[in-house]
Amino acid sequence: MTQGKDFINELNAMSIKSVLLTLLIVGTITFVIVLILMLIRFKVKVADELFRKLMHFTAILMTPLCILFSDNYLVSAAVLLIFMILAEIGLRIIAKIFNTVLPKLNSDGSDSHAGFNDFFVERNDGEIRRSFLIYCFTQACLIVICGLCDDIGLILLEILVWAIGDALAALIGKRWGKRHIKIGDSHKTYLGSSVMFISSLIISFVMLNVLYNFSFIRITVESLVIAVFATLVELLSRKGMDNVTIPVMVTAIGLCFNILM
Repeated sequence: MTQGKDFINELNAMSIKSVLLTLLIVGTITFVIVLILMLIRFKVKVADELFRKLMHFTAILMTPLCILFSDNYLVSAAVLLIFMILAEIGLRIIAKIFNTVLPKLNSDGSDSHAGFNDFFVERNDGEIRRSFLIYCFTQACLIVICGLCDDIGLILLEILVWAIGDALAALIGKRWGKRHIKIGDSHKTYLGSSVMFISSLIISFVMLNVLYNFSFIRITVESLVIAVFATLVELLSRKGMDNVTIPVMVTAIGLCFNILM
């Protein structure tokens, strides 16, 4: 009953002005970062995987920015859903522009990228658009759930575990990983999964200490559980679905610990 009243109060507090203001601020910051990364990509030979992860970090940054600049969690969720709709339209237009302009630059003898897929290191057509839509929808849902449970701090925790852990696992695993884990068609390495576990454990332990006043035993146990399940989920996730599975898993673990302890 209390959660229902809180939701109604948050809904009443949400205004079009606050949504538009948050949309403008977060959109401007994101646009500037993306523009800088694109200019660097044009001028400097940045490693494909590094550029891909930097773009991922920029998109991921939108969630904490929405929370930071919004009046309440419903505004944050609404802004992410609006970005989801805008991206569906905007990325299609940008792809057409890149696929038209970049080949012409190549014909002039310049060392340019072949098109949108090549420039943004897209593994298949529409991958970036689909991943971003799934990301925005997932984060919007998690924000509402955590907001209703009065634990918005879990959003920061799941974002950091996913963003940093997955990025380090990918970069280090692909660069130095030699032995591959033989599970289905997995290309993950033992080194990459080890990095995912260690980074998730450290991030969870630090953030639980920073965000909450929990006992040392709870923080230690919860960090271990998060690290184990985040690593397993990252290992088993296919076709970029770890941008859903890891955040959902970390959030679910945090909420379960809140109920049990």
